[in-house]
Amino acid sequence: MQISSQQLERQLQRGIYPVYLIQGDEPLLFEEAASLIIAHAKQQDFEERRIFHCEQTSSWDDVFNETAMLSLFDEKKVIDIRLRQKSPDATGKKALERILKSPRDDQILLLRAPLLTKSNQKQAWFKSLDKLGCIVTVWPIKSHQLLPWVKQRMQAAGLSTTPEGYQFISDCVEGNLLAAHQEIQKLGLLFEPGSLSLEQCQQALSQLARYDIFQLCDTALKGNSAKVNSILTSLEQEKTEPTLVLWALCQDIRTLARLQWLCTRGAAFAKASSECNVWEKRKPLFKHALDIAQTNAFYRLLEKARRIDGIIKGLYPGNAWCELQRLALSISSQNPGFIDA
Repeated sequence: MQISSQQLERQLQRGIYPVYLIQGDEPLLFEEAASLIIAHAKQQDFEERRIFHCEQTSSWDDVFNETAMLSLFDEKKVIDIRLRQKSPDATGKKALERILKSPRDDQILLLRAPLLTKSNQKQAWFKSLDKLGCIVTVWPIKSHQLLPWVKQRMQAAGLSTTPEGYQFISDCVEGNLLAAHQEIQKLGLLFEPGSLSLEQCQQALSQLARYDIFQLCDTALKGNSAKVNSILTSLEQEKTEPTLVLWALCQDIRTLARLQWLCTRGAAFAKASSECNVWEKRKPLFKHALDIAQTNAFYRLLEKARRIDGIIKGLYPGNAWCELQRLALSISSQNPGFIDA
């Protein structure tokens, strides 16, 4: 069964499947979908959860052993498998096929993955999962959908504002749902439930930290190395989670990779940027980074980002903040040696 993340709650109300795959690249909606499944599983007494970051063959061995293990105390558990790539490796595919052949009543398999390609969806493990369980696709919110999305989230928080207020919030976050979510939470802390004026929204949203993650992204696209260093220093001192910084940078790098691919195949930048949902105010920044980029530079940066993710998780040695600095400076070719290293 395949559904969108918007249909997930209704599906869970009808019953829970033995296996779920969440695929997508929108972090906030992705995490909310996973949390919803885990919450419903707990209502069915699946209290335990085992988390596996499957990036190596040994990780899949651990997953298979966990699913094959018999519980002495009738524990129900969720096996939470996180894929960093768009498809498991050969060992992972075999492990999943074996697991899916013998689902257990005391286990729920929850897989998390980036948005899979059509070729991934033709593989045997995906077809088995589709037949046995539920595949939840998290689609990004397009620019014309953001305003009603902000309004709905405000109402869910017991807040409302004027049409100008909704527009102001939408313009501030520029399509970043995580930022929008955080700002709506802030409004809920600052004000009692009810209607807010445009001025109240402006006052609250102007009380941001001196530097934030989204300023970093724009500064990296401009290639302003001195300011990139200042922002990263500020974020580190404020104890910002490096995972959030990496996520924000990767969002832009993925967009640049897609833009470069389209443009090398003859698409005009205006058309390619619209297809990639680049906000109007940010188009000159992306154009600047694209004009000076090496061929396939952004795909190579995504490989570097994957290693930084491993450093953050303790899988590899290194200083995550130093590597984030090198990654940010490479977006506008300020650090070409990092790409080729």
